[in-house]
Order: sequence, then C-alpha cells, then structure tokens
Amino acid sequence: MSAKDQYQEYQERMRKLADLGNLVAIARWDQEVNMPEKGNQFRAQQLGTISTLHHQKRNLAQTQKDLDKARKLSSDFVYRLSTTTAEAHQSWLKAKEANDFSQFAPMLNKIVDLNLEKAELYGYQDHPYDALMDDFEPELTINEVEPTFEEAKKALKPLYDKIQENPKPNNDFLFQHFDPEQQTQLNKRIIYDLGYDLQAGRLDFSEHPFTISFGPEDVRITTRLKSNNLAESIWSTIHEAGHGLYEQGLSVEDYGLPSGTTIGLGIHESQSRLYENNLAKSLPFFKAYLPTMQEFFPEQLGNVSVEEFYKGINAVEPSLIRTASDEITYHFHIIIRFELKLKKLWWSKK
Repeated sequence: MSAKDQYQEYQERMRKLADLGNLVAIARWDQEVNMPEKGNQFRAQQLGTISTLHHQKRNLAQTQKDLDKARKLSSDFVYRLSTTTAEAHQSWLKAKEANDFSQFAPMLNKIVDLNLEKAELYGYQDHPYDALMDDFEPELTINEVEPTFEEAKKALKPLYDKIQENPKPNNDFLFQHFDPEQQTQLNKRIIYDLGYDLQAGRLDFSEHPFTISFGPEDVRITTRLKSNNLAESIWSTIHEAGHGLYEQGLSVEDYGLPSGTTIGLGIHESQSRLYENNLAKSLPFFKAYLPTMQEFFPEQLGNVSVEEFYKGINAVEPSLIRTASDEITYHFHIIIRFELKLKKLWWSKK
C-alpha cells in the first residue's frame, strides 16, 4: 500500500471515529434539551454502549498520543464513567430544582472517584489533576496554572475592592418582565448579526447553557431564559455563540482529522468570552444594538440611554452562579473551582 493510500485509509478511519463521537454528542444534546425524564435510565445505558464502541474504535484510528491514552482505559471503565455521568445529570437537575445539594452529593462523589481512577490509569508525575487537564488543555499542568491564578488574584482583588468603593450603577431596568419569545427572537437577531450561521446550527433552551458540535455545519447552542432577567439571556446566548462561531469556523474538508478539531478549551473559552465581554459589553455595541432592543421591549427599555445601559450591564456584583457573574468576579469562580478540585482529588486519594 502506497503512502497516499495509507493516508486515505487513515482519513476514512478518523472520520468514522468522529461520526461515532458525534453520535454520543447528539445523544447528550437530546438528553439536555428534549428527552423526557423517564428516558434517563435507557439513555445512560445507550450512552455507555456508544461511548464504549467509540473508545474501542479509537484504539484503531487515533494518533499516537491519543492511542497511548486510550489503551490505558478499559472498555468497562469507559462504560462506567459514561453511564454514571449520564445518570448524574438527572440527579443534578432534581437537586437544583429542590435547592438541595445533598440530593446530588452521592453522584458527585461517584464522579470524583471515577475521575481519580481515570487519572491513576493515565498516570501522572505530580498531581492527578495533571492527567485530567490534559484531556481539555493538552500538556498544561497545575505547576503552570497555579502561578497564573495567584497573579490573577493579586490583581483582581484590589480592583474589585476599588470598584466597590464607588456607587453601583443602576441596572434595575434589566430586571423587569421580558417576554421569553421576544427574548428568543432578539437573541437570534444578535447572534445572526455576529456571524453565527443558523442554517448550520440552532438555538434551544436548557437548564445550563452549552455548545455542542456534530461537525462545522451542525453546531448547536442553548441558552437559559428568565422572564425577569434580560441580561442573563442575551449574554449567555452571545457567550455560547462565541463557542459556536469557533466550531463553525473549522475546516469542513478536515472533518474528523486533528487539523479539523478544536485546539483546546483555553482557545475555545477565549472566543466565547471575547464576544460576551470585549464585544457585547462595549459602548459601540450598545450604540448599535440598544435601538434594536428598544424595538423588542419599548415599554421596558424605551427611556434607557446608551450610557445607562452600558454602565448597568457592566455593574460589578458577586453572584453564586458563574454564568450570571460579571466580568470581574467570573474569574474568582474559575479560581475557586480549580482550588476545590485540587483539594477534593487529594482528599479522595488519601
């Protein structure tokens, strides 16, 4: 077989592998968006089966590094992790609705234990979290992340304190009744103008906003609608559209190949935050879009000026919900989660 024939066979195998991975993604998207509650047990089983098959095929088709990692995980482990994660989602939804963490805690502990087991199977030098981070940001280690976060804390805390010394801008106009259907139409107008291709994607609703890709020409996003909070809806949607634009910008010709795959979550998140904050919370954005928002909500926003909206949306106030946090305190959520994960993994290990 010639080198050209071998490469063509490699491409075919990689694309078939991507197809299997996207079947898993479609099942997860449906679980979040459309699946009835009683379907969860069967969906967990289905996800476990497809994930196991996907894992087995990876052993035949992946690049050397991925192949080495895949060989360290047994099919049984992949099935257990996939089914537990799927079951945990329903548990989380019920706990969230009841505002009772204890309902979700047992499933969370199972997931932590499984991920610790995964880290041990992968192997690591300094910390189990290094092995896990590599799945999302290749080659990154806690020895690199911790100093970065320490520098960020040193800069962010004084900045936050200084902001709190000043009067908080009025943003009451964001917390009125906003018709959900009108919010949806406004969101679609904005993300279309930003370049998100609605013929190669769609906007749906879920308890937690997310983006999922089945290929560059089918990238779906979800958002969360609240009738009494316009900001959470619009800026969550723009955030996810940033993720979606990155995925839609990947090469169609390289589908399934490393060159047609996202490079890591660091770049991914940089795109979503770029659109959400640097673009969509800027003064020029409101000069362009406040008239459109006022068309959709004349009673609620008709008397709000560009300057008032700009200051109001950029108000800094802590929130327990990461996706609803402002541009400053959002970073504390990431840092705190990182520190908790490090401690939790060590506690579980010991």
